[in-house]
Amino acid sequence: MPHVTEELWQSLPFTPDKETASSLVKGGTLYIPLAGFIDFSDEIKRLEKEIAKLQKDFDLCDKKLNNPNFLEKAQPEVVEKEKAKHTELSENLK
Repeated sequence: MPHVTEELWQSLPFTPDKETASSLVKGGTLYIPLAGFIDFSDEIKRLEKEIAKLQKDFDLCDKKLNNPNFLEKAQPEVVEKEKAKHTELSENLK
């Protein structure tokens, strides 16, 4: 088996496609081909469903926190819990 020097390896042309994950690592970029391992259309559907659930939960939480009756009648711990949930959902939707 021929020996491939680092200079030769780095000079080889490589253009990653849409089905290749990449990560910056010390000394370069690591490419991981995902074709055949992940069904991208199923993954997109799964993520869209997850985002829709997060959005629904966020909207419900937001509605509670903007309801003066909820803020007046709920225990302070419950309000704080809803605020924390609101913040977490907001971060997850970014």
